[in-house]
Amino acid sequence: MSLLCGYDEVELETLEEFAEKNKANFANFFDYATDIATPFGFSVTDLSDMFLELYKYRYMIIDCNKIADYNTYYKRAKVVYNLNKNKYIKLVATETVEYNPIENYSMIETGNETRTPNLTRSSEGTASESGTNSANNTTSNTSTDSNTSFDSTAFVNNSKNELTGNSNTTGENTAKSNSTVTSKETGTEQTTNELTRKGNIGVTTTQQMLEQERAIADFSTIKIFFEDVAKLLFFDILNL
Repeated sequence: MSLLCGYDEVELETLEEFAEKNKANFANFFDYATDIATPFGFSVTDLSDMFLELYKYRYMIIDCNKIADYNTYYKRAKVVYNLNKNKYIKLVATETVEYNPIENYSMIETGNETRTPNLTRSSEGTASESGTNSANNTTSNTSTDSNTSFDSTAFVNNSKNELTGNSNTTGENTAKSNSTVTSKETGTEQTTNELTRKGNIGVTTTQQMLEQERAIADFSTIKIFFEDVAKLLFFDILNL
């Protein structure tokens, strides 16, 4: 028995024909590859559509004079993914990281300052007011009663009343107030300080970094995955 397979009696099938024949299942051909689809906003159905568009004219590898069924190709593609899953996930992480393409230096310094006050503040004040009021009053009143004789025009005192009064009033008012206020501050106060340094340290020009960014923009984890799968599913047409 020959160890080589011949393809003379089998009509080769393209991916487009394979997808049409297995239309009900092909949308889920990459249903295990969510780790590389979701981060870019794609569904697994999107992966199937993109793969079909890229390789629809490539011929499917057959197993010794017979076309393999859907499950065979599905399992082969899944094996490729599982063997390289860790690589794909790490590559996705490099594509989705956020950064400034013209900065090659970034440092963040964070420090905490803790203050624990145990302070007592007191204030004491005394207010006083004093005053003295005094009054000294003297009152004098004199009344004289005089008569004249019938043969004289001169008056002769008949009676005299004299009233003398003296009053003295002394008063003193004194007011005094005293107040003391005491306050105490306790607890813990924490302040976090953050310092960010970033920019270009000068070893690479901005133009060089932009050139590198263009190369990065051309990188695609999904494309690498598709190429890995294609090696196992399709003939190298040049070797037929």
